[in-house]
Amino acid sequence: TQSRTSKTNPNCKNMIIKKCNLLALIILFSLIISCEKSDEKDNDYDNESVIDLPTDSPRGLAYDGNYLWYSDDSLDCLYKISEKGDILKTISLSNSDITGFEFYNNHIWCINDTTVFYDTTISHYPFSCIYELSMEGDKLDSVLIASVNPQKPEFLGLTVFNSNLYGTTNQGYSSHIYKIDLNSKEKLFLQYQYPSGLTVHNDTIYVIDKSQANMDRIVPLDNDYNLIEIKAIEINFQATDLAYFNNHI
Repeated sequence: TQSRTSKTNPNCKNMIIKKCNLLALIILFSLIISCEKSDEKDNDYDNESVIDLPTDSPRGLAYDGNYLWYSDDSLDCLYKISEKGDILKTISLSNSDITGFEFYNNHIWCINDTTVFYDTTISHYPFSCIYELSMEGDKLDSVLIASVNPQKPEFLGLTVFNSNLYGTTNQGYSSHIYKIDLNSKEKLFLQYQYPSGLTVHNDTIYVIDKSQANMDRIVPLDNDYNLIEIKAIEINFQATDLAYFNNHI
């Protein structure tokens, strides 16, 4: 067992962090999958790398243009990491069960995956919330999202594309991909079964699809947000989120 202590945030300082085992690592980021491949090997993803993560409950994944970050929903923290998995910076978000998050215009947008009864800045009603944060973790804005099942919201992935937030809720047959205009805050919900994390590359949204028995898939969406089945990629681990960086997912 290897212990690490964050030196960048007082709320996480002195917290002993166990190096995650292989199973915990697989839940978030077991593979870095090459997106640059030949037509003859359209679904051949043999180029795999592993990054050991030093906390026990990783959930979300995002790239800020220079570094990978991940969220840990058991510690309410966001972590900037090196390519070897060393923690370079920690942002503590008190009382926030953070899952998916994304960087946009030098701000952080993140999903609080729980009903927000404790947040006195918004109405006490069974909603989950997307927070806009500064790069230091200060809350700047919030967007409420009603949950189909308020006891288990399961708001998971988040990405930004063409000035719109796209996110996912995983609630069985009540699951959705949703779209939120960052200017008007107008929301559009699309029926979709069992999505998880998502990201954008080359004007295409990629989503983790959990609708298949005993397997997860990474699948691109067309302009009408339908799965492009012929480009589905089967993966042999339980994934929660996606990020694109350095020609890899």
